[in-house]
Amino acid sequence: MLGLRDLARDSRGVVLILVLSTVAMFTAMVLSFSSDQGDDIELAYNFRDSLQAYYLADAGVEAAKALLKDDDTNYDGLDEDWAKFSEYAAASSALLDGPVFVGEITDECSKIDINSLVKEDGTLDDIRKEQFKRLFGILNIDITEDELNNLIDAIIDWLDPGGEPTGLGGAEDDFYQALDRPYVCKNRNMDTIE
Repeated sequence: MLGLRDLARDSRGVVLILVLSTVAMFTAMVLSFSSDQGDDIELAYNFRDSLQAYYLADAGVEAAKALLKDDDTNYDGLDEDWAKFSEYAAASSALLDGPVFVGEITDECSKIDINSLVKEDGTLDDIRKEQFKRLFGILNIDITEDELNNLIDAIIDWLDPGGEPTGLGGAEDDFYQALDRPYVCKNRNMDTIE
């Protein structure tokens, strides 16, 4: 039979195991908290950066709105303040420490409306067709006159409501259905030029 002294000697080993287990458990908890805290810090940095980017973009949009609000609507030209917005954005960003914003304002009326090749009644607008031809010449695009005519004819056929090909380069459903990935000709205005 074991005496009190024997039990006391044997329990020292149990206490040691208990202390080591407690230390190991606390170490695991501290490491877990530390890892969670690192994740929380990373989330806080990401939130800060997202918020900063949002307000920087919002400031850029508001600056653009202010320029457009003060615009003289009787005249549009590249010498106006709105046309120099990218320069203003760069100058403003130079004053900031850290992130910057860039942007530009483009006059949508300065773009050529490709849908204008065909009038609302579905007929060809000859004046617009000639403007498109001149544009390719001004831009020095390397294309022969026949290729240019074929391209414009294909665009016209995409836009016009008819089913007959325009000129030699026109393309209606028959052409598009013969492709590897067949589809039908839209015969309506383009939504985008992509």
